[in-house]
Amino acid sequence: MDHLKQPEVWKQVENAKFFYVGGYHLTVSVEAALALAEEAAAKDKVFILNLSAPFIAQFFKDQLDQLLPYVDILIANETEAAAYAESHDISSKDVKEIAKEIVKLPKKNSKRSRTVIFTQGTDPTISVVDGEVKEYPVHAIGEESINDTNGAG
Repeated sequence: MDHLKQPEVWKQVENAKFFYVGGYHLTVSVEAALALAEEAAAKDKVFILNLSAPFIAQFFKDQLDQLLPYVDILIANETEAAAYAESHDISSKDVKEIAKEIVKLPKKNSKRSRTVIFTQGTDPTISVVDGEVKEYPVHAIGEESINDTNGAG
């Protein structure tokens, strides 16, 4: 927080229109993530959270629950979605149903709907906005074209 609140750093925060936070940040400074989230909500900026790994929903549930009311766009893969469902007592294992439950959670910024996006490898990517489910096909690519197996680039 000391770094984030430095005037030259915070000026960049104030000038930003979108915030993207990886779930890993919840393991070290939920306070910093919340500061960004509060800035986004107060000034109608977009706040995006990527769950990043199943253990975030499992072992950092309280921190995640503090941040979720600020999240405008939640991104996760099917394994992270399943971990969220399990840790939050959602009985369905269907990613569409899990996404619908997350979309309904309370939001601080009521000016915009929450969007939930779940990727599923080569299965369709799912998005839910206002309870409406959409599927986007994903086409497999040859292994020779894959440079990074963790999906980071």
